Amino acid sequence: MLGSVCERIRGNATEFDLRVDGVDGPLPIVGDEKLLDRVFTNLLTNAVKHSGTSKRIDVTCATDTATVTIAIHDHGIGVAEDEVPKRFCRASTARGLPGTGIGLARELVVLHKGELTVSSRIGEGSIITVKLPRPASSTTAQSPQAA
Repeated sequence: MLGSVCERIRGNATEFDLRVDGVDGPLPIVGDEKLLDRVFTNLLTNAVKHSGTSKRIDVTCATDTATVTIAIHDHGIGVAEDEVPKRFCRASTARGLPGTGIGLARELVVLHKGELTVSSRIGEGSIITVKLPRPASSTTAQSPQAA
């Protein structure tokens, strides 16, 4: 699913260097594929919009026994440090850019028993990190989706 979202973004933002690292195969998680597609589409679209002149986005994936972690790093305009705790609404650096922020993405991640965090600096870009739980076992009641 994450690979599909990245390919869609690449197709719409051909001038961007979208790099994906840490994926050697499917990253199984428990969740609704359509909702998680919406989360990552929103986050990557925001990274494109807020990248300024950088035109580079890094997507890094990691996993451990309990979670899958996906970090999206744009190297663009960033957000003031004092606004990061409020980042789930529009940041002041986003004035003049269309969009709704990442509040819905955060709510959908929380709905999946995950967490979404933001770290950012003005002029250095932002890193949005999504942590989602892995299936407890291969026999869970919900079918795992591959991120």
